[in-house]
Amino acid sequence: MLAIVSRSFAGKLAVKDAEAAVVARLRSLAQTHDLLIDRDWQGADLAEVVRSEVSPYGDRVHVNGPHLILTAKAAQNFALAVHELATNAAKYGALSNATGRVEISWSSMESNGSNLFTFRWRELFGPPVLPPTQKGFGSAVLEQVMADHFEVSPRIDFTAAGIKYELSGSLEALTTEASYYEPP
Repeated sequence: MLAIVSRSFAGKLAVKDAEAAVVARLRSLAQTHDLLIDRDWQGADLAEVVRSEVSPYGDRVHVNGPHLILTAKAAQNFALAVHELATNAAKYGALSNATGRVEISWSSMESNGSNLFTFRWRELFGPPVLPPTQKGFGSAVLEQVMADHFEVSPRIDFTAAGIKYELSGSLEALTTEASYYEPP
């Protein structure tokens, strides 16, 4: 919580901007905590975490992936990452205009006895985006916090159509074997 609050003020010129960022980020964590409480802190479904974060954007966001129960830590980190991606898309990317949309997907597959996981965020039909000139809390979440779960750094591409964000790595880094696919 302290990191969220202190990093939310970094680079902000107005207290109101920082306050709005703090409130939005804490609301994101609170939503995920509700999901975790429902499961006695034993994990949360990735689809529920993602849908909770993108619900304000309705049918402009398409979510697709198998049922997957994340550990509490992974669920909270995914909530923050998706929140940051959605916030940036609403301010600068595909969700900032009337025609843009976002596709979010994840998958897993077995390869050489290991379960591999891939998560993708792809913006379409938005305005051209450029890499940020300064990095703040959102960049730290997307690049560093999510990297803690994987051996490969997340990939962020700033394309003419919008941002593409991809995470790939071991499924075991996100969940316990017993909860990979729990029936809905």
